[in-house]
Amino acid sequence: ESDWAHEQFLLAYHAFTAARIWFTSAINTGVLNDSGWADVQTYIDRGYVEPACHSRTHPLLPYPDYDSEIGGCSADIKERLDVPYPKGSTEYVTAYIDPSGYTNSTVRAKLGQYKYLTERSVDTDVHTFTAWNASDGLYARTGMSICGDGRGSTFLNNLFDTVTAQHGIYHLYLHPWRNDWSERAPIRHHINHIKGRKDIWYVGYGHLYMYHYAQERGKITVTPL
Repeated sequence: ESDWAHEQFLLAYHAFTAARIWFTSAINTGVLNDSGWADVQTYIDRGYVEPACHSRTHPLLPYPDYDSEIGGCSADIKERLDVPYPKGSTEYVTAYIDPSGYTNSTVRAKLGQYKYLTERSVDTDVHTFTAWNASDGLYARTGMSICGDGRGSTFLNNLFDTVTAQHGIYHLYLHPWRNDWSERAPIRHHINHIKGRKDIWYVGYGHLYMYHYAQERGKITVTPL
């Protein structure tokens, strides 16, 4: 999410919100204007958009300023948005989306320092949780199921059916500006295919790892129906 792609992000927010499917928005906080922030808050308030950090300026490695890009991005989101998972007066930004999919040991150390829980790469065909990394203070880098850009709806639908039949995590990654959001477009057909299931938990990426963090520590018990 940034100024130059904002109109396409709005189309994505609308499509996923209308279907009641969570959309985690990777925000470059240093290149989003006031009206853009207001639009993001509007969709957060509607209940199906989760803000995640994508750095302030989308740098390549090595970052010119790791604290600004990682800690500053989180601070911007907490300053500019009422996030949907506060604890009292404390707000959390738990998910970091690696710019261009790159990381290094300094990025990992700073993510732990600034209390992120999870860092997402651009690896595909990943449908499970990653392990907790105690030395970094967050989970190992996570991948996703598939990049949806340029994919047909039949391919995406079949993958979704396969992953969910295996009780896996279906994590769809896409760039809104690389997709057509008209009613007959492949991504809209895919959204219609996956929405409204009674046996699936629709959840944001950061929310999912907050749940998993508590689950692993015995704070949550799930009883199958």
